Amino acid sequence: MVLRVSKVCCGLHHVVLLVSEEESSSSSSSASSSPSSASSLKPTSSSVACLGWNEHGQCDVPRELRVRCGSGGSAANTSIAAGDRHSLAIITDGERSTIHVWGQDNFQQCSSVPAPLDTESDDRRRKYVMIDAGQFHSVVLDSEGEVTCWGGNNFGQCDVPETLGPCVAVAAGGDFTVALRRDDGALFAWGANRQGQAPGKVQPPSRVVAVAAGAFFGAALCADCADNRIFTWGDNALHDSLDVGDDDADTGGVVSAIACGTNHAVVALKRGGVVESGRVPETARLPDDVKLKCVSGTYNSSFGVDENGTLHVWRGEDPHISRSSLGAIGINAAVHHHPL
Repeated sequence: MVLRVSKVCCGLHHVVLLVSEEESSSSSSSASSSPSSASSLKPTSSSVACLGWNEHGQCDVPRELRVRCGSGGSAANTSIAAGDRHSLAIITDGERSTIHVWGQDNFQQCSSVPAPLDTESDDRRRKYVMIDAGQFHSVVLDSEGEVTCWGGNNFGQCDVPETLGPCVAVAAGGDFTVALRRDDGALFAWGANRQGQAPGKVQPPSRVVAVAAGAFFGAALCADCADNRIFTWGDNALHDSLDVGDDDADTGGVVSAIACGTNHAVVALKRGGVVESGRVPETARLPDDVKLKCVSGTYNSSFGVDENGTLHVWRGEDPHISRSSLGAIGINAAVHHHPL
């Protein structure tokens, strides 16, 4: 049995992981059944795990998520997210799509969750497909493109614009929400606008294909930015546009993933390595030959998952997230810390 990390999402000082158990295929040769040979392994189950700061119960994963997730235990049927002090997961099986939330509930971010979608009786077979969380609020996107927000709304971050229409991507910043409209590719951000992070309609230089949000800034991956940069807006004193450093390819062709920590942005490059900017200490650096498919960030650390299911940790050291805490949930063999 091989334990692999499928996805990682970070809160302020805690991490949510989707972990898959895989076993060697019976048709595979013994030589190809090593942990580094993903093609010889088949998933048997997946579960959600959390580690880090747990003052509000954000790491107390509900039992049903610790045991098995989704139909057949497939990680493909599960989405995870992390707010500052609460954690989330979408589980979709053959009959329903359900949102689970646990942790801090001071703004009903755990007790006012949208109802499950019945994927069998609904003629459109709707299901939840994307979820994210900010400081005290959350946002979810369903397969019809409908955006729903709940939790803290002191800055209007949960007031979805009536004219928004169906969307294809969402993200939650500290106290603001981001959505990418399906029909015309327009990008919107609403909520707290102290740093210009929620101006209503955002004006990226070209078509956006992915979005992310930090405490006071947003980031967007454009399909064909002429200057090969990730477009950012909001607190640009910290987060000026990120140069992905490839003059011979469109930005969308060289970037595999983007994410935002509290005060920094992380961009994973298809050729290997990452580009980062913002206020975060650099006590560890990711080698340029590591290729990541998923990235995320806490207050002062960066996390990523490679194609072999190994979790990589670099940048600052978070006292709430240690090697021993990773080992305590059984994934110490699949974690790589990168010192300077």
